[in-house]
Amino acid sequence: MKNPMNPLTKLLPLAFAAPLVFVGCTTSNPKAAFDGVSSTVMDRTGQSVRWMRDDAATTDIEHVVDALLQTNLTASSALAVALLN
Repeated sequence: MKNPMNPLTKLLPLAFAAPLVFVGCTTSNPKAAFDGVSSTVMDRTGQSVRWMRDDAATTDIEHVVDALLQTNLTASSALAVALLN
């Protein structure tokens, strides 16, 4: 006696594979996402954030943080250091 295969079991692999096709087709732009976050932070705190994308940006940010730490630490400068780090 043959055991007929349930038609739903044939579709089960497709149900798992279909979302992967759509996920593989999407791309994200991290720069655009960071710009949105940066804008929100600026609106809410008045402080800017910077993206450490390369060694030059990292060095620049480190200099800014060092300069902030050489002064009297205020709530505003502490927030700036936190956001830059």
